[in-house]
Amino acid sequence: MLQRKELLLFFLFMVLVIPAIARDIQIKANSNDTITNGITQDETILFNMINDMRRQNKLPSIPLSPDLCKVAHVHIADLIKWKPQDKGCSLHSWSGSGKWTACCNTKEVFGIQCMKSKPREITGYKGDGYELIYWGEDKATPAEAAELWKQVDASSDMILGRAKWTGYNWTALGVGIKEGYAILWLGDSVNTMAPNKLPENIPVVKKTASKAAPVAKSPVVQKDVAKPEPPAKQKTEASAKVTYKDLMSASGTKFYIIAGSFKTAEAAKTELLKIRSKGYPAAFILEGEANFRIALASFDTKDKAEIVKNELKETFPGIWVYKK
Repeated sequence: MLQRKELLLFFLFMVLVIPAIARDIQIKANSNDTITNGITQDETILFNMINDMRRQNKLPSIPLSPDLCKVAHVHIADLIKWKPQDKGCSLHSWSGSGKWTACCNTKEVFGIQCMKSKPREITGYKGDGYELIYWGEDKATPAEAAELWKQVDASSDMILGRAKWTGYNWTALGVGIKEGYAILWLGDSVNTMAPNKLPENIPVVKKTASKAAPVAKSPVVQKDVAKPEPPAKQKTEASAKVTYKDLMSASGTKFYIIAGSFKTAEAAKTELLKIRSKGYPAAFILEGEANFRIALASFDTKDKAEIVKNELKETFPGIWVYKK
């Protein structure tokens, strides 16, 4: 009889006490981080790292937005499948292969005209959305994306509401990570419902006819958007102006457009990630005997390289042509 009572007490201890202790441990473990259903483990880490960055700067955390998470996933699917960035557009561009307004963003880093309406078009989100993109040749990691955005003034100012982003009150945050892409969306309208499980592969519907929207002239840091500039007509003459679009199809290995030179591979890689995040995914590291140069493209003649160098010198003041 006594043995039965001891067994019963042990059973009650296992059923009632142990789970309570486990819950207390879990609550303490999650006191600083938010573990969110509906996004992957890497996306949860990125979400927490962004809010850690804000807390370190004495700013409140931003709640997770299911709508902005969906927009991030849809954009990654578009970049992977339809690759608008391979047509002379930046990573903040959208193809004409989905239920949204297509746009080719070539000048602005963030492309305010291109991105603001995407959350409304895709999910019905009530406010404006603003996007940051990390891209690397290997699989994107939360740490690499968060560190890059922290180092670059344009992105850190956006996350922390500083400089020209002063006055923006971020009330919603969305994240997405897949393959080499990590995307962060910030919104100015509350949308904090617990998201349902987001599908890993979001289908993209092909449209039969779609026209790309013109690129906005105003930089992303302005609150008001200027009237878009009509697309320039393509020239067919041999002397036509060469733009960054030509970098994607340029060939040759003799003349390189160099945006920077560094003593170590680590320093060159850090700068390369910054340049790619600004909408120049074709950039690569050209290793030399004593330094590491960042090349935007290579050409078979010096004349071609000089034309493109002159086109990009406002963006990269120290740009030069290197003959190997």
